Amino acid sequence: MSTKIDALFGKIAVERAFVSADDLQMARLIQARSEPERKLGTVLLEQGFVTKEQADQILAEISRRMGHSNAERGMRNAELHRAGSREKQSGHIPFRPRASEPGPAAPRAQKLRVPSPEAKPAVDKDVKPASRPPTTARARSDSTRADQEPSPGSRVFGPYVVLEEIARGGMGIVYKARQRKPNRVVALKILREGERASPEQVKRFQREIQTAARLKHPNIIAIHEAGEIDGSHYFTMEFIDGEDLDGVLTRVGSLDVDTALAIVRQVAEAVHYAHSKGVIHRDLKPGNVILDRNGSPKIADFGLAKIEDSQSHLTRSDQSLGTPSYMSPEQAQGKPDEVGPASDVFSLGVILYRALCGTLPFSAETSMELFHHLLHDEPPSPRRLNPALSREVETIVLMALEKDRMRRYLSAQDRADDIGRYQTGEPILARPI
Repeated sequence: MSTKIDALFGKIAVERAFVSADDLQMARLIQARSEPERKLGTVLLEQGFVTKEQADQILAEISRRMGHSNAERGMRNAELHRAGSREKQSGHIPFRPRASEPGPAAPRAQKLRVPSPEAKPAVDKDVKPASRPPTTARARSDSTRADQEPSPGSRVFGPYVVLEEIARGGMGIVYKARQRKPNRVVALKILREGERASPEQVKRFQREIQTAARLKHPNIIAIHEAGEIDGSHYFTMEFIDGEDLDGVLTRVGSLDVDTALAIVRQVAEAVHYAHSKGVIHRDLKPGNVILDRNGSPKIADFGLAKIEDSQSHLTRSDQSLGTPSYMSPEQAQGKPDEVGPASDVFSLGVILYRALCGTLPFSAETSMELFHHLLHDEPPSPRRLNPALSREVETIVLMALEKDRMRRYLSAQDRADDIGRYQTGEPILARPI
């Protein structure tokens, strides 16, 4: 019964967009490592992926689907309540975007409200205010005068006019927005739970702000400002008019060798810069690499970053968080003392492998199977998957994927330099293992 309830809990959490598939996969991994093993709902609560209110909604839906109350009783154990008691119980959702009501009079600018995670936000790009033609803030030119009032039907969050939703994850929702003063288009990230966020969720969010703020590099998305409006924490970043690498690879499968190497070299140099500032990203993946219109990459999302000179920690399992398919062996094993620059080098290796081969070096139906392959198996030969690759390129790829971190490139810059040698026709330093 417990296994069935866990499966339903995870399924409903994803269906209602409370968590992403990656969040759920990570929670299952943490659950499997816990001794004694805890319920999935407990793990999701403790890690801040869902709130107590969301867990209650899931339990009610489980009970409805199973046709009796045993499911809810099975989940409402003392451990789950202890985890949920840390969540704020306010029923107010601080901001929820909604279309204006139809009527003869033009609607006023609306105050943005944090969308409840179970509902698709009304700031979706296809939604227009009902009583206005398509001349809302989103359709207006980005060069609108800074001192001009928001147009009727606009959605407003403090000094920002929200244009559309860009992305959402386990911790925050990112919008494209226009800041009125100074007049500029920005990416606005708002803590997903608004004023209902737990202290731990706020702490994570603030840590992301502090981490990203110390990094100033042309290939890392820059933070503009941060603050709190109506109890909701937020920060703004430069807006990149482009597409993330994951979207590109999903569409085209793989990239030509020159393009893939050029992108990963720039990302590796930016990662090395972050390392020089004591920041380990820990969640490098194509979804966190944004390509602008010129194809130049920008690294995003330092929400799981590790600051090497910091003594603080958020949760006992925090050091093992990340995206399973792009994790290094030491992350998968939950060895926080070994997670460092070499871990990001491994993730860069997975990114380049996928970009060149059109597939991941390790894949499986479950996290446990995936980590077994990661820890014990060698990745398929890149040249077998893509015969156009040279031996040198294959060597560059595989050296970053060494299971022993001491046998990988010593730094992200070393990897970038080896790619540069190949690009200029010089001998690479890496050697086949």
